[in-house]
Amino acid sequence: MFSELAAAYKGKVVFAKVDGDRNKPILTQFGVNAFPTFLFLHKGKEYDRIQGADEGRLRATITSFVERAENAPSPYKHFPLKPDEPATYTEIKYDKVVPPLVEKNKEMGCGLQLDEREVQAVHALVAALQSKAVQELFEEQLQALAKLLAWPVGALVSPLNLLRMVALHPSGANALAQRCAEGKERDLVGRALDAAKAADKPVIVRLAAMTVANCFDRYKLRRAMADRNESVLEIFTSAMLKFEDGECRLACLSVFANFAVLFRESKDAYEAGRMQILTAMSELLRLEKRPRVLYRALMVLGTIAYRDDGIKSFAVDIGVPQLVQQLLTALSSDDSGDGKAAKEAAQELLQELKPRAS
Repeated sequence: MFSELAAAYKGKVVFAKVDGDRNKPILTQFGVNAFPTFLFLHKGKEYDRIQGADEGRLRATITSFVERAENAPSPYKHFPLKPDEPATYTEIKYDKVVPPLVEKNKEMGCGLQLDEREVQAVHALVAALQSKAVQELFEEQLQALAKLLAWPVGALVSPLNLLRMVALHPSGANALAQRCAEGKERDLVGRALDAAKAADKPVIVRLAAMTVANCFDRYKLRRAMADRNESVLEIFTSAMLKFEDGECRLACLSVFANFAVLFRESKDAYEAGRMQILTAMSELLRLEKRPRVLYRALMVLGTIAYRDDGIKSFAVDIGVPQLVQQLLTALSSDDSGDGKAAKEAAQELLQELKPRAS
């Protein structure tokens, strides 16, 4: 079957077999624990998987991806966003994260303070995250991180920085996805979302948003975010509109951008989530003045509106074209790079929102 499919889609899809007995690190990296497992990858990022030799489903999935790739390209420069375009946050200075965390631990009261064994587990976690070789993360390391994430919201800067890096780690992402399914007590991503809801400073919202954006880099976590899309979007809509800080809003927009790309992959699903994004972006356009933030919001809007007549109709109903036109007027004399990009994206969005000729 595999050879037959490879021949049928030659030149359109690259097929590759992996011997699981000889390539254990690859199994760990992608969380494969059943055979056969078919992974659908693009530029190293997983977009779907099938377990078991279901030829009908396999052919249908391959055909779907091929048809999507062969669709007429967008006439626009700035949207729709492609799967690899929304931001992930890979940079971290561990020497700026770990020492403050150790000092903050000394201030914690009974029940919240890490004991010596747990502190060592945190150091082992950091060493695994820093390692160039893929290392498995262990339960005791994640338990120590869970205890850190139980600290008061104002003390969560270092713990959230560690969590966002765990979300990018192959073994860590699989463990976080499993914990998402195991309920609130073990759900570490859920704790980041709780922190965003309770935050009284934009830095906590920014780090929580960066964590969620990183979740989209790994298939299992991406599916976990898809399953709770409405609640996640509600949290970051509220936080984004509450805090005017530019970096905070940009991080929140990374979450919206990832969901916008996800929703485009399933045109008949996530209707409520699409509407949430549309209303959140339209509200942001009313409040925001900075061209860099406006540009990101316009790209998100363009991504969910592109070739979606239902979304475009609703956008017109709530006055999005008028908001975009006002934005163009406000930015008319802004010749900065961000200003020009925002104006171009705004003009493209107006073009997309025009009624089609019958």
